[in-house]
Amino acid sequence: MEELKMYLPVNTRIEDGIKKVLRKAEQIGQRVVADFNGFLIDSNYSYEKNLELFDEHFKRPTPKKDYRNWEQRRYEIAKTMLPAIYTDDGNAARADHSPINGFEYKTLEGCCREAIRFADTLIKELKKSEQ
Repeated sequence: MEELKMYLPVNTRIEDGIKKVLRKAEQIGQRVVADFNGFLIDSNYSYEKNLELFDEHFKRPTPKKDYRNWEQRRYEIAKTMLPAIYTDDGNAARADHSPINGFEYKTLEGCCREAIRFADTLIKELKKSEQ
């Protein structure tokens, strides 16, 4: 498989350099690498993995910064929950459009709101358990 060597501007931050490399790889559909002060940014690795390897390469203490993409996780959780909520057997008992026991199912909009609410609550709990 071919790879493209990319050159980054001198004043680029590592975080921005990784994003540019990953974006370029997605656009052209092949591996992209870029030299960043002696460290090789590689599109075969995720954003988080490139940062981790960069920190190890320069023996930087890893900051307690949260590199996870919570918005992407929120989307994935809601996407997973939506069919479960929509096809819930108890949904028939909640056929009216009024909130019962805190649920607003039955309408498509209501199902979507519930899926997002589940995702937000799960992420809140995950963040709490990390602290």
